[in-house]
Amino acid sequence: MAACVRIRVLGLVALVGCGDRYGRILELEGDRLQGEILYSQDCASCHGDDGYGGIGPSLVERLPLLTDEEILETIETGPGAMTPFEGRFTNQELADLVLFLKAEFQ
Repeated sequence: MAACVRIRVLGLVALVGCGDRYGRILELEGDRLQGEILYSQDCASCHGDDGYGGIGPSLVERLPLLTDEEILETIETGPGAMTPFEGRFTNQELADLVLFLKAEFQ
């Protein structure tokens, strides 16, 4: 697997060399309902049920600025004070979560 290189540009993280790992996840067909369940269990307490934030930032404002790969990297590494979720979700759960996040907040 290629190593990921993160480059910060204007507060966003540009990813180089992460295509193998994330490409496999993004090839999976996500399940929006399962993604919504995961969001309510693991994300809503910080980002709010409506995605407008609270403890964590507004996803409504941030997600439109991110690629699918950047969304996955954010979930796994937990930038800033965010809890990193690397190893917490299966590839299918990540695909479900990305589908829900994009459908709901982009």
